[in-house]
Amino acid sequence: MRLPPARLSNRDMLSFTGQLARLYEGGVPLQRGLELLAGCGHSRELRRTAELLAWHTARGASLGEAVKSEQGRFPDFFVTLVGVAERWGGLDDVFQQVHAWYEERRRIALGLMRQFAYPLAVLVAAFIGVPLVRLFLLFTALGNIPLFMPALRILLSGLTPLALVVVCVLAYRRSRFAQMLLFTAVAHVWPFSRIFGRFALSRFAWTLAMESRMGVPAGHALHHAAALLPHGPLRARLRKAAYLLNQGQGWSQALGGVRGFPAPLRQAVDVGEEAGRMDEMLEGAARDYFKKAVFLTNIVITSAGAVALLFIAYLVFGGMQC
Repeated sequence: MRLPPARLSNRDMLSFTGQLARLYEGGVPLQRGLELLAGCGHSRELRRTAELLAWHTARGASLGEAVKSEQGRFPDFFVTLVGVAERWGGLDDVFQQVHAWYEERRRIALGLMRQFAYPLAVLVAAFIGVPLVRLFLLFTALGNIPLFMPALRILLSGLTPLALVVVCVLAYRRSRFAQMLLFTAVAHVWPFSRIFGRFALSRFAWTLAMESRMGVPAGHALHHAAALLPHGPLRARLRKAAYLLNQGQGWSQALGGVRGFPAPLRQAVDVGEEAGRMDEMLEGAARDYFKKAVFLTNIVITSAGAVALLFIAYLVFGGMQC
């Protein structure tokens, strides 16, 4: 069985969209721009992806068709936006907006990494420092002639969990299958389900705002954005609402019977429809959901720090019994 290709990382997407936006502004042909990316991309996956896109476009495919052919390498919302922009115009604006989106995500991710550094350092100290201390105490108690098996057991008690963590992190970074497996494992566990849900709603609102700005008909825009939601029943109800929009009904009427549609998004749509500023209201809702997801992530990281302290205390006091 052939595994799906590795998806581009956030850093790769930031570089890819930024360089394409600059090439478009400079009037560089698409084929030449992709060839440049294939030769000077900062990662192997980015160079390989640009090379495949250049191969497709050299054979007459549009960029949207090429991206769809390699959709396993791109986020779903990017594949949707590129296809819509080629049909309705505004491809350069899509690259700029997606680049700004990933730039904001990168800034927030760096802040989260700085916060996560403390609990990570505590865990590393627990897995490495505590076994060494326990080993030193064993050396002292036995007059510098430790028994082999107790010493080995103490070392493995700390190094084995650390090795498992390192292997999991490397697998997650290198394997698309590992990413899918991890997402499936934690997507239904609170509070990760709430975090993923808010990130999904943020992408939904942002994609809907982008397509509204490009002049895409409301029904088509809602249908495309609904495909990004992980919740199957809500996605099906929104597609039914998209059908009603295509039949000429307004947003308020179409979304009136959609159960489970978040109240903040419903309010943003109602106000945007009345004021004629749908894209601005949806962008505001997307930012709000993104901030809520980041806030919940901060809570999880802070809680992880407390759990790490309790864990290291357990290892220390548990070692006194050896």
